[in-house]
Amino acid sequence: MVALRFPRATLLLVALITLPLAYAATKVGFSSDIREIFRSGTEDYARFQQVEEQYPDSGQDVLLLIRSENLFTVENLERLRDLHLELSFAAGVRDVVSMFSARHPPDEKGGAEPLLPVKLTQKDLPKVREAILYHPLVAGKLLSPDATTTLFVIAMDPFPDIDDLRVVADELRDVTKSMLEGTDMTVQYSGLSFLRLEIVSSLMADQMTFITVGFLIVLLISWLFFHSLTYVCIAALPAVIAVTWLGGVTGLRGTEVDVMSGVVPALVLVLVVASSLHLLFRSGASSARAQTSTTPFRGPFAKSGPLACSRP
Repeated sequence: MVALRFPRATLLLVALITLPLAYAATKVGFSSDIREIFRSGTEDYARFQQVEEQYPDSGQDVLLLIRSENLFTVENLERLRDLHLELSFAAGVRDVVSMFSARHPPDEKGGAEPLLPVKLTQKDLPKVREAILYHPLVAGKLLSPDATTTLFVIAMDPFPDIDDLRVVADELRDVTKSMLEGTDMTVQYSGLSFLRLEIVSSLMADQMTFITVGFLIVLLISWLFFHSLTYVCIAALPAVIAVTWLGGVTGLRGTEVDVMSGVVPALVLVLVVASSLHLLFRSGASSARAQTSTTPFRGPFAKSGPLACSRP
């Protein structure tokens, strides 16, 4: 009733509210706590919580799993050793642990030589393979029993900002790709950091897809019903404003979007559009009945027989 009595003031107020909320909507954060996704009362989750309490920094580790049917060749081992070194110098990396971190027992002087010699030859491979396969810190942990899969554990600095984590993850991918290019080795990434990045990226992509596709469907349905650009704008604009306000309020409250709340903008879009369509049909019907001339009502509802009206 207030909007009907003061339409211009209401439109001005809506515009003044929408502009700052549109800016706040760009600051909406996405929940990256993957523990909330897997939270349950199972024994496995309880064990996970116990390990996390004992080793709080393990959640920042990135796991690099490298496979090859011929892992123990001179070329592959040298590439992997170079990869270990290059990853250690990557931004945001605190430490790298792999089978190249393993050493022989210390000698009388306290020196511990690495299991893999600096200059590796084909002649050294059988001896090196046996030493690594039976090393207590490598066998079954950093190297599979069949010697086809090796694990790199990369300790990362904590990155609360997902954009910083994305930059570091891209650098790790680039380093790994450049060092293993041209070999038969395949790489898989894992760890809470990479899972966190993948989940947040999926949430952002899904929300943009829902909103974009939903808005296009709104425009299409409005055009099919009304065949009028004015009515299409009237039907679509409230939905855009509602989604903008939703995102702005979410950003101002500091609430993070998670897997469940990520679909809320699409639901708001559906509800607002449905109300707009009902309102427009009601308005069109009222306009048709209000015609006093003998000429049939010409407008977006002219094709709808019951809505077209003329004076008898």
